[in-house]
Parts: sequence; C-alpha cells; structure tokens
Amino acid sequence: MALALLAGACGTLGEFVMRALKRDAGVRWWGNRASVTGAVGLLDRVAPLCFAAPVFFHSVRWYFDRSA
Repeated sequence: MALALLAGACGTLGEFVMRALKRDAGVRWWGNRASVTGAVGLLDRVAPLCFAAPVFFHSVRWYFDRSA
C-alpha cells in the first residue's frame, strides 16, 4: 500500500514537472500527430512515468533487500 502511494505521488510530481517544462518551452503538445493511443502528445501520456517508474523500482529493491 505504501509503495503504491509513493508511486502515485511521484507520478503526480512527474506530471507537474513535465507540464512546467512544456510551459517554459512554450509548446502545447509534445508531438504533432496522433499517436497509437489516439492522444496528440505521447509524452503527455508517459510523463508520470518519468518520476514514478525509477522511484518505484528503487523502493521495491530497498523493501525486498531489507527483508532478506
């Protein structure tokens, strides 16, 4: 449960950071055509993974290494 909350919080943080980077660069979408998912900006779909995946990976490694 705690790891899921951590991954969710990092996903939200990743979305905020990518949105700030887009705003700073002055772009509306990361990409100019429809992708496989039907979204115009594919990076808009995977932006939460930028932070959530590494944090979740290392927290799972820490959790299972600690219990061994």
